[in-house]
Amino acid sequence: MVASIVIVCFGQRAVTEACLDSLQRSLGPALGTTWELVLVDNASPDDTLDLLRSWEDRATIVALPTNRNFSGGCNAGAAAASGETLVFLNNDTTVGPGALEALVEQARVPGVGAVGARLLYPDGTIQHAGVWMIKQADRFVVPYHLFHHEPGDAPHAAAVVDVDCVTGACLVMPADGFRALAGFDEQYVNGWEDVDLCLRIRSGGQRIVYRGDIVIVHCEGATRGRLQGVTPNAAVFYARWGSLIEDDLPSFRAIWGAGYAPPGAGPAEPADVVVDGWMTSLGPAAAHTRAVISALESVGLAPAATDPAQVTIGPRMTMAEWAPAQRACNRWSSDETPHIDPLILSTPIVPGGPGPGGHGVLVLLPSHDRALATILLDTARRTGMAIRVSPTVRTPEVDEFITAGAPQATILDPLTSEMMLEACARDADLVVAADPADRWDRRALICAGAGAAVIVRSGGPAADLLEGLAGVLGQRPPPLGQRSRLHAVVRDRCAPEHVLAGLLNSSALRPTTRA
Repeated sequence: MVASIVIVCFGQRAVTEACLDSLQRSLGPALGTTWELVLVDNASPDDTLDLLRSWEDRATIVALPTNRNFSGGCNAGAAAASGETLVFLNNDTTVGPGALEALVEQARVPGVGAVGARLLYPDGTIQHAGVWMIKQADRFVVPYHLFHHEPGDAPHAAAVVDVDCVTGACLVMPADGFRALAGFDEQYVNGWEDVDLCLRIRSGGQRIVYRGDIVIVHCEGATRGRLQGVTPNAAVFYARWGSLIEDDLPSFRAIWGAGYAPPGAGPAEPADVVVDGWMTSLGPAAAHTRAVISALESVGLAPAATDPAQVTIGPRMTMAEWAPAQRACNRWSSDETPHIDPLILSTPIVPGGPGPGGHGVLVLLPSHDRALATILLDTARRTGMAIRVSPTVRTPEVDEFITAGAPQATILDPLTSEMMLEACARDADLVVAADPADRWDRRALICAGAGAAVIVRSGGPAADLLEGLAGVLGQRPPPLGQRSRLHAVVRDRCAPEHVLAGLLNSSALRPTTRA
């Protein structure tokens, strides 16, 4: 057997049936042959065991007389498995083609102790993108699902990264390694056992790999009992690990150019308008929303923000950059306050003066998309100029990839501060910024506003706004030496009053003068 898929079930027959159907579609005839299926009934109160027994021609059925919780159920399933690799999979997941194959292949790499995937809620937002250790306000370090509830297509969540832990909802590891550690610790009751196992793996010197390029849907909470015993679980966990775990802020800075997002600040005041959108996270949608909030303030309005997932980890910006978002978090609204969707607006930009250039090419590298990243590095290399590269996610593997594609390049950290991005663009002669994940081309336009010639993607707003001044990836090079003209075009066409003209002309929104 290549691998054994272990699924523990407790009630919720329909949920389990949907999971098994997705495995059948994903693996086809290999399910039950080269892929062993081990189904564990954890003393279900309904007819789930009947469903599992209907799979006896393709699966090993383990019927437990009593409920042994998640840890005990997984351990029982692993004891019945014969595969070289174990795939622990929640029965409330939906698996697509190729996902498990890639995870198992990763788990077979020497030095890898466990592997997980990017898990999305059915609404498309992130349920799991790796677990890290976060310092709470009281200086207590806790395990934290990074990027929780953020947009599922966020580029910073799509990379391959070594993490502290991955969730037991989809955890793949060598069977020998699992048995050497005696499996999940059954002191934990439906929680924390996956974190504990991963920390034991890491203590043995092996890696925990998060594959953000692999997506599985997870209906977290569909399985009964998941939240039972949280406080006792924490007591067990901190008695064992409390003196050993540390805040992962240095890793967030190094990998994503990220930091702790500050809370709201400023006096509470009524809002003129509510901006509905992500605001505090790392992704392009949040950067765009922050820009719209700043633009609304610049024309005399007081915006509030809903921010569907106010996050702990956000871009590493100055407090001046954070200030408009902080003020928006502190404003309150009524039922009569108008709402706007910032995502339908073009992006407002107020550029400083054009910079002098002279430092060659700056590549804003989509390291979450290796195929596109290869093209962008090749484009930069063919200019013959000096190259600086700022990836969306920076890991040792990404550094190796950049060095292989552009051996003389200087590798920068991810530029999540737009002030820093603009400063780098002021020094650049050319910026390669053609990532479709930024659907507003905001970063490309910021660079053009700083005077740098830009190479952008075909059909995006930057190609349209800059007309013949922009180069289009794979089609035409940009004209150089147009720094003042590029700055003027961005200043005029992306000015807040220009972007917001339709809103300001509506009867619902009028700029107000505030003392």
